[in-house]
Amino acid sequence: MRTILAITTIALAALAGCSSDPNSDSRINGMDRNKAAVLCQKHLAGISPGTSIGDFSTVGADGLRKINADGVDHWQVNGELNGRTYQCRVTPIGEDDAEVEGAFTM
Repeated sequence: MRTILAITTIALAALAGCSSDPNSDSRINGMDRNKAAVLCQKHLAGISPGTSIGDFSTVGADGLRKINADGVDHWQVNGELNGRTYQCRVTPIGEDDAEVEGAFTM
């Protein structure tokens, strides 16, 4: 019984350690894909007159790719919405703060 309990405790500790890594496969500087997707939605809505964040609900976490450019990790998504191609790049500074760049092309 003690052996099983010890293994369970070690496994839970290992899982907890993995999820707290600020730069795991699913996080950059503590920011996860979901938060990065919302920041992209807000940014694209802000640069596209007459739209709201709801118009960009197709910009989701599943489409974000983790990319390292010049030693800096960032989230990037490219897509199409209403005949316009968009690109959005989120470079997390912390869990709740990021530099967001995005643009549309026709």
